Amino acid sequence: MDHSTSMSTHLKHHPCCYTLDRRAVGPFQDQFPTWEQFFIPHGPEHWTMDLLTANTLQLRAAGVPAAQIDTASICTACHKHDLYSHRAEGPEAGRGMALVALTSCARAQ
Repeated sequence: MDHSTSMSTHLKHHPCCYTLDRRAVGPFQDQFPTWEQFFIPHGPEHWTMDLLTANTLQLRAAGVPAAQIDTASICTACHKHDLYSHRAEGPEAGRGMALVALTSCARAQ
């Protein structure tokens, strides 16, 4: 089966944009043995999360070839004048929307 994915804008792992404490990181440590591949230490008991790497690793594990994973590598928090970011702007931020579609290339003969 062919897979193709696109990942939209997201928070980058900049310390100013996405710092997490042990309470937030703990569930990832329990669920993902390779959690250190997408969490970058940032001070005692704090990390930044590389969402792009985390999602890419999960897609690759599910069988999606790297060549079929497209990404938008723009940080929503750093570009809040163009994009919405709940983390950067709080609950007053606008909202984005995602659409997922499963399609079949097979056609009835």
